[in-house]
Amino acid sequence: MAQLTGSGPGNGVNYAMVDDSVGTNDGRLFTTGSNTSTQLYDAETGPAMLDNMTLAIGTIESDHSEIHEEHSFMSTGVETLGNNGSFALKITTPDTTNWAHLIISAKADNGEANFMLCEDVTATAVTVSGIYNRNRNSNITATVAVSGNAIITDIGTMIYQEHFGLRKAGGDSRGVSEIILKSGTEYGLILNNDTASNNDVSWILNWYEHVSMG
Repeated sequence: MAQLTGSGPGNGVNYAMVDDSVGTNDGRLFTTGSNTSTQLYDAETGPAMLDNMTLAIGTIESDHSEIHEEHSFMSTGVETLGNNGSFALKITTPDTTNWAHLIISAKADNGEANFMLCEDVTATAVTVSGIYNRNRNSNITATVAVSGNAIITDIGTMIYQEHFGLRKAGGDSRGVSEIILKSGTEYGLILNNDTASNNDVSWILNWYEHVSMG
């Protein structure tokens, strides 16, 4: 590594060049004159802050970044299901490399319930469900379609099932709960009331769409 001293993007900034082959400011570590912080600088995206005490890079998780990049979406709802009643959603993915990284969560307010996620279903959509970009400043729309009150005549392959009640089913941890949906496929999310009385069942579909690098 070539150790250089000179002016960087700000006043009184020293820098060390990491790679002599890169362009101006690319791949350099800048330390401010006060020596209280360090910047990892990239010519296209600008600086990332480093903490001098721990050398930790200030970052956000990739799924959080997808919200900022306007590629994260949500669809939510609640239904009152009667005695052992059910409700189905149809989820349709486009036949592209823009894959949906999905997390499902659900909760029942008045008793026990369960949900099933089924792949390659045969279903008729009845009601288009609202889908919202989680960055409310964006006009980018989802490529995944969600429809409620779906009539499912063939459940295909059940790939996930969970029983729940007041304890929320599904999860918030993508490492544990995320499912990358298959492209060009119809899914059915079937919610079943396991009690003999009315049960308010709510759900949240939370996903981001990212072009596969494979």
